Order: sequence, then C-alpha cells, then structure tokens
Amino acid sequence: MTVAGEVPGAAISQRLSAERNGAVHGAVVHRDEHGDQRNEPDDPYRESGPSVRLGQILCRSALATLPVIEDLVAGVLSVPSAALMIGTSGIGKSFTGISIGCCVATGKNWLNHRVPRRRRTLMIVGEGASGLDPRIHAWEMAWNNGVPVPDEWLTVLVKPNSLNNADTWTALREYAVNGGYGFVIFDTLSSLAPDADETKDAARIMRRLSDLSTAINGAALLIHHPGWSDPGRARGGSQLEANADEILVLKEAAEGSDMFTMTRKKVKDGPSGGVHWLRRTHSHGSIIIEGCRSDDVTIPLRERILAVLTNYGDVGATGPELIAEIGVDDNAKSGFYRALGKLRDAGLVTEKTIRNTKRYFIVPGQESGA
Repeated sequence: MTVAGEVPGAAISQRLSAERNGAVHGAVVHRDEHGDQRNEPDDPYRESGPSVRLGQILCRSALATLPVIEDLVAGVLSVPSAALMIGTSGIGKSFTGISIGCCVATGKNWLNHRVPRRRRTLMIVGEGASGLDPRIHAWEMAWNNGVPVPDEWLTVLVKPNSLNNADTWTALREYAVNGGYGFVIFDTLSSLAPDADETKDAARIMRRLSDLSTAINGAALLIHHPGWSDPGRARGGSQLEANADEILVLKEAAEGSDMFTMTRKKVKDGPSGGVHWLRRTHSHGSIIIEGCRSDDVTIPLRERILAVLTNYGDVGATGPELIAEIGVDDNAKSGFYRALGKLRDAGLVTEKTIRNTKRYFIVPGQESGA
C-alpha cells in the first residue's frame, strides 16, 4: 500500500536512473546559471515555486561511480580537492605555486614527489603578471632542460573580475571545463577578490572553489596570506580552513633564512602533518624552489650579523654592506632589517648616522655573539 504523497520504491529507482542518464520523465535537460542541471516546471516530483536544488542524488551502488581520491603530487596535493596554500609575504608562495604548476603541466616530478599524471594547468593571477615570464623561464632552465612549457599545457589568466562575483566563477568554471584543465591555481585571494570580506565571504568563496574542483575533477589551489597573529592560520573567516579539503602552510625555517617548511596541515581524505623542507635559490635571473634537509638550516641571522659587525670593529657597517657580506637575497631583506632592529633594541648593536649614512656597530662585549 502506498501512502498518499509518497513516491513508490520502483518510481524512486526509475527516477534516479533517469537523473543519472540526464533525462527526467522525458523532459529536456536545462542548465542553470552555474551549468548545473535543473528540471522544468512540469516535473511531477519537483516542488512548485522556486527550484529546490538538491545536488547529486545517488543510490548506494552509484557511490562507487564517484571519482576516487588520487595524487596530483604525491604527498603534497590530491585530486579532486579544493586546497589552500598559506604563507607570509616574501616566503615564496607564488614561486612554490609556479613550481608545482609547471611540474603538473609537464608531468615532471616535483622535487622527488611523483606527479602520476600530466594535467593541463591554469594559473589565475591578480598581480605581478609581468614577473611570470622570468619566473617560469627560471623553472624551465633549472628543471626542464631549458625547454619551454608547451602553450597547450599552461595558460595564464590575468586580473579577471573579482572572485567575490558569482558570474566570475560561472565563467571560470565554464572555461576550465571546456578547456580540459585539471589544475587551477589562484594567486592570491586578496588580489583576486579585493572587494571581498575575508571573514563574511569565506564560506561562499570556498564553496565555489570546491564546485570548481568537482567540475574539472581536479585540484583548485587558492594561495592566501596568514592571520596577523598566527602565521600558521589563514587570514579571515574560519570557514576558509574548515571548508578546504587540504591546507598547505609555508613557514620560515629561521629568521632571515632562505629556507622554509611546507606542512600539510589538513588532508580531508588522508594523513596530515607531513613536513617538506624547501629553499629559495637564485637561478637564471629569478628564483626557483629546491628541496633541502632540516639540518641544512643556516646559522641564525642574528648570529651572522653580530659576527660580521665584529669584523668591522670601530668602522661599523651600513645595512647594504651587511647584506652583501651575509649574502641576504632580495626576498629576505625585510627579515634582515627586522633582525637588525631587534639587536639594536636589545642593546647588542648601536646605530649612528655618519655623513647622512646609517652605520651599525657592535656593542663591546658582544663579540662572542651573545
């Protein structure tokens, strides 16, 4: 006996089968503004009034047809996944994203991490487009024998409309699906969605990132900055991390060092906590990312500053002279001056202006690097 208003079991099976085959009771399949299927008003199983979006409707056996989790880069990123990469300014977020993207686009292993399948890659940038050519060229020279990444495998979109706009995501999803892209990199959230409230809009942005990764059955990586007080946490709403499938956190290994760590903070369908040691290295007019070991961490920057100032004695040294002596690269200069300022504030170094030039001197008694 069937209760009024109840759909018989056979009818449910027929309906599920029809939906999986793209037809509902013979109706023409229509798509909404996001490219998702919607049913026409004459569907007897649809509620009257505004369309009720139920997402995918799957019976038990259909679960086995869903895409399985596999590696994009073994031990680093999976597919399908909506992922975050978090790191402070200057640490190497963009260089790391470029490095991973170029490896996926060419099918080359990333620093001994296997890339099991070559995938067409789309980089979406909100700033710094002029610097992409030398950065990618440096990767090609260092890791691809100087051979350019083929145009058909790597595409760059520069300054699209804000990611806070639903129409932008609709256009991006359509472009990525039609283009057969399997990896999409967004660099960075703040430059691509300058009008977004990173707290209030966090959940919506992550949902759209997830929808994109599902649509392409690939990985969508959003590069973002950390919070002001915690370099290991994404800036903005907690939903950014809560709604991400995977999170990579980049942290400086030591103040002023060219080394940093990349930690898999979250992996929804696998073990988290893996730590990779990386280094920014000058190469072919730009910077590349190399692998390294934890015991390669150099002497702390403050100790190197004190050692160099000891050699300069009463003459003292300017900031640029110290930078040249120590070998601080351009991306680490801000860290160098922070370390120098802390030494001055601690009374270990003094600062004097001589002939309109600041010179730094070690305070007597600190020669041992106290």
